[in-house]
Amino acid sequence: MDDMATFVHCLTMLIFMEKPPLMTPALLDLYVYYCVIGISMPSPTLRAASIAMLSVVLAHNMDLVTDMLPRLSVMAKEEVWWEVQAQLLVICHGLLDQLPPNNDDALSVLGIVRTILNPDASYNIRKVGLSYLASNLQRHPSLLPVYVEVLLTMSARRSQNFVLSINPDHAEELPVAGASGGKYRLQPLPLTPDWPGLLIAQQLVTDVAVKQPEHMEPEQMQALLGCLTSPKGSSPFADGMDEWIELFQKVRDYIFVALCDSDCVDLALQILRKFILESDLREAVLKEGTLLGSLRLLYPLEGGADQQCQEDVAEFLKEMYEEGHPYSKAIEMLLEQFVHNHSQQFESSPLAPLRMRMMEKGGNYK
Repeated sequence: MDDMATFVHCLTMLIFMEKPPLMTPALLDLYVYYCVIGISMPSPTLRAASIAMLSVVLAHNMDLVTDMLPRLSVMAKEEVWWEVQAQLLVICHGLLDQLPPNNDDALSVLGIVRTILNPDASYNIRKVGLSYLASNLQRHPSLLPVYVEVLLTMSARRSQNFVLSINPDHAEELPVAGASGGKYRLQPLPLTPDWPGLLIAQQLVTDVAVKQPEHMEPEQMQALLGCLTSPKGSSPFADGMDEWIELFQKVRDYIFVALCDSDCVDLALQILRKFILESDLREAVLKEGTLLGSLRLLYPLEGGADQQCQEDVAEFLKEMYEEGHPYSKAIEMLLEQFVHNHSQQFESSPLAPLRMRMMEKGGNYK
């Protein structure tokens, strides 16, 4: 071929067709040589495809890739084409899978990640980074602060499926315009293999404890719920039950306050369901004094509270009651405390007819 760009273009595809036994050190060196040429070419799509070659190189010889870290670090700072940045994150993910924490090469890789993955990065770059790097957090926990910071930029409305879904049909494909073709297939985060929900939730709650906001934002509630989400047939509490219970104790007041926020109430109720029905806390969540305080705020005597929040919480209490013992008894006690301590306020709320229906069904009220 007379055209070097066309020749490298072909190599970016051929390298993925090589059979492992036939990939000799000499052939690998040759691919790396032309990879270096490719990432220096004017075409940003060809540069992205050339970086993609490194994922194959990495599977055969990590040292050949770590030797290129200074060059890749410069690219991370200078490149603006999103596919180049995306491919750099993919390679960083592969390297972090193999490198030990605090190794000099690992620190260089983390530097590349922090350069590219930040709250101001494009939406696609943030999604690629969150998707690929989730499985690296256990091995490299120093990545957690930036990971959570970026996770909280995913809008609670726009990114709901990406952060919360366990439906494989919600996987997204980002077409690659680069020379090598192909697609980035991004699963919803809870479907990520070895999804480190507890680690991410602990970092999230640590950040909240440091900043001590008056309330949690919808994106924080969504992220916490995402951490509690797992594929059907598994439970987020299977490992680390004690840690999850400790985490709930730190964040419970924010969750109860969110019951009064129309933007957060649905997320807060889903979080409470998780802890009530799946964790060892069970009905103890419904006996928290802060919950009664939130009900008082939600059903003020003078009115003016959000009607949707009021209806959603009343429906939730009914749902928990219908779960049967021990939840039904806890709901009875909660409403009994409300009516006993604040009878006028209770009687004017939608909870009064709910309590009446419970009594008609044979509740334990006197």
